Amino acid sequence: MFDIKFLAILLVFLTLFGGSMASANSMIRIASLGKSPRGSFVVIEEYGYLDNSLKLPFSKIKVMNTTKYKILDEFMLSPQVEKVESNVSLSQLRKMALVKAKQDFGHYNIEY
Repeated sequence: MFDIKFLAILLVFLTLFGGSMASANSMIRIASLGKSPRGSFVVIEEYGYLDNSLKLPFSKIKVMNTTKYKILDEFMLSPQVEKVESNVSLSQLRKMALVKAKQDFGHYNIEY
């Protein structure tokens, strides 16, 4: 699906900029959600719990330009950030974030 060079660049990028929310008691996972037909844009999701003891789920979705190695657009869904119910599960929150991403990032021509 993706070539090795792209995955290596993505790994370096996420290592440098992706862990800004991480703390000792939070768990963050990263998933690739889609790309543009020519591969110049990719959508990446960081998701997990902001605080494992409180079980506060979050989903942060970013659009990255792979030719310029730049984040073009991003948003985050969490009970602390958006008007989301406090008892929403992580899987429900991720589904809500994907729907929002498809609406907000439509002009990038992303294939999910």
